[in-house]
Amino acid sequence: MATSSLLDPDLDSLLPGGFLEQNEERGPVVKNWAPQAEVLSHDSIVEAVYAGVPMVAWPLYTEQRLNRVVLVEKLKLALPMNESENGFVNASKV
Repeated sequence: MATSSLLDPDLDSLLPGGFLEQNEERGPVVKNWAPQAEVLSHDSIVEAVYAGVPMVAWPLYTEQRLNRVVLVEKLKLALPMNESENGFVNASKV
């Protein structure tokens, strides 16, 4: 895939027919990921670990479950959020 197509992908060819029109009232469709390294290296950003900000590891999909294991068990930088059988976390646990 060419670099220009990565920067501005043709969503009509990637998504099911009519998807953008059917969902335009629900919210925007983001074409690209934010440049995470650039955002986190900005002077106005203070890393959570450095600042002592409490963190919870609450995986929603894909590699986030592995991230939870690393953050909670290996690095000991976060507390785990464990869902109930129905997939929810109640407010008292948070």
